[in-house]
Parts: sequence; structure tokens; C-alpha cells
Amino acid sequence: QIQFPTFDGTNFREWRAKAEQFFELEDTPMAQRGKLLLLSMDGKAFSRQRHYMKQPRFKDKSWEQILQDVAYRFDDRAFDEPVAELARLKQGDLGEYLETFNSLLARVAMTESMALSFFLSGLKNDLEKSVRVHKPQSLQEVVHIARLQEEILKEWENNKEKLAVLKHKQDTQDLATQMTPFEALYGYVPSIPNLVDNGETLIKAVDYTVKTREQIGRMLQENLYKAQGRMRMYVKKRIDKEFNDDDLVYLKIQPFKQHSLANTSFHKLSARYYGPYRIIERIGKVAYRLDLPADTRIHNVFHVSLLKKHHGSHVVSEQLPRFNEGDLLIQPLAILDRRVKKKNNKAITEVLVQREHTNPEDATCKELHELHIQYPDFKWQVE
Repeated sequence: QIQFPTFDGTNFREWRAKAEQFFELEDTPMAQRGKLLLLSMDGKAFSRQRHYMKQPRFKDKSWEQILQDVAYRFDDRAFDEPVAELARLKQGDLGEYLETFNSLLARVAMTESMALSFFLSGLKNDLEKSVRVHKPQSLQEVVHIARLQEEILKEWENNKEKLAVLKHKQDTQDLATQMTPFEALYGYVPSIPNLVDNGETLIKAVDYTVKTREQIGRMLQENLYKAQGRMRMYVKKRIDKEFNDDDLVYLKIQPFKQHSLANTSFHKLSARYYGPYRIIERIGKVAYRLDLPADTRIHNVFHVSLLKKHHGSHVVSEQLPRFNEGDLLIQPLAILDRRVKKKNNKAITEVLVQREHTNPEDATCKELHELHIQYPDFKWQVE
């Protein structure tokens, strides 16, 4: 059962809202609401209201008139003018300004456009201009933009000293060149920005120059703020990747040992991705099982970081190389060319070798006698 709210003489507006909600839920007639009023009062409110209800004129009053009389005796803000307070309200801290504005707005009936106008007129001059540029359509949108613009203005205030140092460097004459860096680059002395108060001037050219500089300054603030966001994104370097069943992906292989024909230090130029292969199923949150060829001698479950999704319908197939106990085995495929050169006063033969699973453009040179020792069963003939 819902209990009738108690009133002790304080927080009249809160008690009134609760009392009216109680009467609506209980479907209490208007004629009985005044009689139940005394039951909800306590302390000094009870004694003062009891004396008032004994007067003969109390019986002829409606519920609204009774509430108005109670407000005159107990509500300190009964004679306030919330509309006038809204017009006089000015921003200090944005959070406190918003809280005070909402409390005053709840006491008056006002359209969205009027509330929007009152809120904007109470903002600080710089913040008001920055918000009006975005042409907000609702009070919620105004609050969101105002908070973002306030952060931008705070960043601008914090970086004023750095910008002053940079300006001093550009406007300071160099000892060797006997001119400023700006003058050396552009060929004329830099102009000093005009420092003027807020307002308009009688000369249109001056007014245009001041407004243009203010607009450029706001654009610089926004662009610097966006650049900071991009730098934060680049630093994180985190990309969430997910694949579905039957997706085609390329497999990245980086074995601990690689036996190849080329004894080179340029490992970044070697093959990295093979496939594409079809995903059979997802295992856990970060692993996938791939449909590898039947003769592959490696496990077919891989971490998501080793997979790259295949896009498009054109497939460039790169066969998976052979493995032996975790070692990648790359066999010679063909001899493309040979040459004789002098080494330590001796004539030696070098051959241009194409390896398996590589293109002819990736062929490397190797001494023929070393290849005979390493691959004795291979036929070393030029194709």
C-alpha cells in the first residue's frame, strides 16, 4: 500500500509533486484532497495548517487555492519569477549552470525554441559563438556541443604558452641572416594580429579582418583537437578482427628456422602469406581452424593475428611449403641462368636458382658446388 507523503514545512515543491502523484494513483476526488492535507503534515507545518483549517473561509476553497495558500506560508520561492531568473542566469561552471538552468526550467512552461534561446544567451561569449556555429536544433544537442567546445577551449588555454613560444621563434630575428624565419621564407615582415575587444567596428574592412582571424583561430583549435585524436588512435594500434565460418583467409607463416637456398639478411622480402584457405570453425575467442591441404604436416589451428581476410573474387593461390618438425623446407625448382666469375684467383660457377613456391623474379644466385653438396639429387641444368 502506498503511504501518503509527509510534509514538515521544508521542500514544499517536492512534497507537492509526490502528493499529486499519490492522489492520481488513488483516484482521490478534488473535494476530499483538502481534508487529507492535514494528515500529511508534521511539526510546525501541522500546527500552522491546523490553525488555518479552522477558519470558516477554508471550507469554500478549492484544492488549487489551498495549495497556493500553503505555498505562500512554506515555500521560500513562491514569489520568485523563474523566467526572469532564467534571463539573468549566466554561466560559470558549465555543470553548475546546466543544473541551475534545469531546475528553473522545470518551474515554467516553455517551448523548446525558447529554452534553447535562454540557454545559449547565458553561455560565455566565446562558448556561445562556438555553439551557434553548429546550429543546434534541441537543448540536448546544445548541451552536448557546449561540453565538447568547452574541452576545446580548455585545450587552447593550456597550449597558449607553447603557441607564444612558437610565435616568438618565428618573429625573432636570426643573428646570422639578420631577418626572421618568416621574412626569409615569404619575403615580407609578418603582420601582428589586431587585438580588439568583442563587438563591431564602423569600418567594414577592419570588422571583416577581425572576424576572419577569429574564424581561422576556431578552425585551428578544432583541427588541432582532431589531430590529437588521430595521434591517440595511431598510438593504440589495435584492430579487432573476427571471421565467420567458410570465410577465405590468408595464413601468415613465420617459422623459427627456415632452410632456403638464399643465405640473405633481407627476410622482409621473403613470402609471408599463403592461401587462401577456408575457415572450418572458430575455437574460443581468438583461434580458428583452417581447411589446409591433406599433405600438410602442421596443426591447422591458428591465432587470429596470423590470418588476413581475402577480398574479391580473384584468387592468387600460394601453395603452403613443406614442413619437417617445424622447419620450413624450400627446395630448388629450376636453374634459370648461370655465369662464371673469378673468386680468390679461381674460376667458380654461379647459378640463378628459382625456389619452390616463388616467382622467377625472386630467384637468387648461389655457387654451384655448394648446391651440389646441399642438394645432391637435383639435376642442375639450365632450362
